[in-house]
Amino acid sequence: QLKQLKESNETEIENLKEQLKQSNSISNELKSQIENLTIQIDQLKQLKESNETEIENLKEQLKQSNSISNELKSQIENLTIQINQLKQSKESNENEIENLNEQLKQSRQSNGSEIENLTIQITQLKQLKE
Repeated sequence: QLKQLKESNETEIENLKEQLKQSNSISNELKSQIENLTIQIDQLKQLKESNETEIENLKEQLKQSNSISNELKSQIENLTIQINQLKQSKESNENEIENLNEQLKQSRQSNGSEIENLTIQITQLKQLKE
């Protein structure tokens, strides 16, 4: 019985040693995985911080860009108003030029008639003098 017990115990001990060996191997593998995951977590934390900083920078750039865009829109509105005013002024000037040209034409016609009359009078005076 003792021999059998001894044999049984030795077999059990061998089995337990093998299980311990396998357990240690699994434990080492899990430790390695934990180390790798810890490294990945650290990298992801750094990436998250970097992304948050980049997001803040892009928000600031977007804010500045929107501000510039609004300023440019305002300038465009002002320039459009000026263009419309200049178009009206041009049209008014063209009408005035047309009116002045008509007055000049009439004045020239009137002057021409007056010169004709004066020429006739001069001729008559010369004839009278002779």
